[in-house]
Amino acid sequence: MYNQNPQMQQQQQQQAQQIKTIIGTDEVRQIVKCLNDKPFNENYKLVTFDELNPMELLDVLNKVLTHLDKQTFENIKSKQPDQISLEVIQFLNILSYPVPQPPNDVQFSQQLLTGDKRVIYPVLYYLLTRLEEHQKRAFLAKYLVPFMVPEDIPLDEDMKQQIEKYKDLQAEFQVSHQEFEVISQESNNPTELKKEITSLEGEKEQLINKINAFKNKNTNRPEFQALLEVTNLLRKEQEEEARLAEKIYQQKQQFEYTDQQLLASQQRLMDAKKSLSASNTAEQMLQNMRNDVKKNRELSNQRFAIEINEKKKKLEQTEKLLSEPPITQNELNHLDNQLIVLRRAVNMMEEKLSKQANPQDDKLAIYKQQAQMITRKKKKLQKNSKIQKKNNSIQKNKQQPYKKKQIKKEVKDLAILIIQMDMTDSEQMLKKLEKQKGVEGYSDALSKLNQISDQAEVANKGKEVALEEYGQLAEKYNATMAYQKKRLKRINQKFERIKRQIIKKEVNRQVAKNESKGGNGQEYGQNMNRLVL
Repeated sequence: MYNQNPQMQQQQQQQAQQIKTIIGTDEVRQIVKCLNDKPFNENYKLVTFDELNPMELLDVLNKVLTHLDKQTFENIKSKQPDQISLEVIQFLNILSYPVPQPPNDVQFSQQLLTGDKRVIYPVLYYLLTRLEEHQKRAFLAKYLVPFMVPEDIPLDEDMKQQIEKYKDLQAEFQVSHQEFEVISQESNNPTELKKEITSLEGEKEQLINKINAFKNKNTNRPEFQALLEVTNLLRKEQEEEARLAEKIYQQKQQFEYTDQQLLASQQRLMDAKKSLSASNTAEQMLQNMRNDVKKNRELSNQRFAIEINEKKKKLEQTEKLLSEPPITQNELNHLDNQLIVLRRAVNMMEEKLSKQANPQDDKLAIYKQQAQMITRKKKKLQKNSKIQKKNNSIQKNKQQPYKKKQIKKEVKDLAILIIQMDMTDSEQMLKKLEKQKGVEGYSDALSKLNQISDQAEVANKGKEVALEEYGQLAEKYNATMAYQKKRLKRINQKFERIKRQIIKKEVNRQVAKNESKGGNGQEYGQNMNRLVL
């Protein structure tokens, strides 16, 4: 085992006042309850536990310690008493139990080995009431307790390197454990995942049933097939339109780039012609050079001003850092560990976001759509309120004609009621006559037949209108496609014309350059013009 860290001893002294060292009946009852529960599953009563002899109490303590650290306490009975007491006390120190400091620890060790209730009961109460916390602490202590080298042993370079490596491994383990805790906290409960899977499967079955019912209902209809064909054409045309828009954008970008290059090359050509002209004097050349120097100086001053401001900001930041108290090596190590943890957490979040990038898997899409619908409804309500206000103002101006119309409407409604009453009387008389003649139900059948014929006529008209609309949509998409193709062709022709102009100007410049050097510029120009054409 390892020696105790002085900082850990100080923490123990601060926590000693919060730990019960005097055990009463309530505490013993809680010890018995913890022993009877999992993972010990004992069958103690309060009386039987209180009647345990010292050796049996030591067995109970050994079971608890073995559960916390099986590697250390599994075969502890085969060791010497001094070694047993030393290992138990060191383990209690790791768990922040207030073990008495020397020279009082000798008495504590003797009472522990003899199974004294005054020592065993407080230790059991402390271990059992926070069993999960102590189990986690015991697990981490194997890897995070510092290795203390006695002061009388000199440290060579190899030993120092091994200690530094040990500290690095401890920091890496701490980071990995923190990541594990974060993942375990973020991970969903398996029962909740199962419930979500079952609900999603139920929704999937419902959707499949709805799709199958819709297919069975509409597959035999000719207008359904026409609708499918039109929607497929619409989707293809939309994809083609998006592709053409992207291509047009690229062509525009390329056109702007070539236009800028053309302007820059024209400017350079004009400057070169001015500098090489025979009428250009030395004073003009000197003035041009001065103008260039002035422009360059202004640009450099602007750039230097920006850089100076940035350097001043950095200087202020460094002065603030220097004015703060110095950071110790432990704080730096802690900050490095936190930085590693945060970077890994960021990577995990980026992976989650990349997985959730598919809009079909976005769980918030429904809520976003609802929010958009609510905003649209609000806008409609605002428009309706404005229209209502306008109507109120109009109605105030036209109140008298409206009253006349209302009276006419009431008269019409009254006439309709009278006609309906007459109709009901006539229908009753007709039914009586049907009973007398033995053809009861003839009028109802005739009215139903008329309704069915009217509905069939309306459905046929709807089909004709739908087919006309589908035809108009197809013509519209074909016209849009032809227009986009013509537009793209014009852009390509314009681009080719500009490209030829640029090449011709480059050829003329090369010809002029060859003539100035004494070469055969005309022959070179003719060859290049043939290549261009």
